[in-house]
Amino acid sequence: MWRVPKPVIAQVHGWCVGGGSDLALCADLVIASEDARIGTPYSRMWGCYLSGMWIYRLGLTKAKEYALTGKPLSDVQLINKAVPFDQLEAEVAATAAQLASMPASQLAAMKIVVNQACESEGLGSTQLLGPILDGLMRNTPDAAKFIETAATAGVAAATAQRDGPFATTVRPIPMTSPTRKTSSPSTTLRDPEQVSAHGERSADPRSGRDQRARSPSRITW
Repeated sequence: MWRVPKPVIAQVHGWCVGGGSDLALCADLVIASEDARIGTPYSRMWGCYLSGMWIYRLGLTKAKEYALTGKPLSDVQLINKAVPFDQLEAEVAATAAQLASMPASQLAAMKIVVNQACESEGLGSTQLLGPILDGLMRNTPDAAKFIETAATAGVAAATAQRDGPFATTVRPIPMTSPTRKTSSPSTTLRDPEQVSAHGERSADPRSGRDQRARSPSRITW
């Protein structure tokens, strides 16, 4: 997605964690619903940044904070735009139509020059190192204990042990328009066993989050 000459739009809603966040942030534009939570819980155990896009999108100060804590992000700073869920698909389609009205060569040139700025800062070496460290972090003694807990006591127990010290309350991603405000209440992050399931849950111990059976987030070419 990073190197393809066509612009790529990531359409995100709900929990977008782990490798899903790496994938979404490699897109050229990220448009999310207000309920989106983007995070890397593997920062606490069993993983490492893969694409490096968190670092380049957030900058050093914030990247260090989220890398060391694994907290989910509900801030429009990481993305391009946030809209109500029922407007998300239409917003992405409208943005894609705008881009499609421009010459493909013009879009490719602008994408290349912006990407080059990041690559000159060492993006390639960061993306080479990330997967190596990700593999190493899955094979440490602490990682082995984490997997053993997930296998014997369940994923919820393993993630509760991992995430317990970081239990927090986050607000939905704010609207980007200064004339409109969201009135959605705060959302408390809870153990997945305490959440009423309306769909199948993910068995990935890196996320441990309830995966709702709504239409999936998607990538638009």
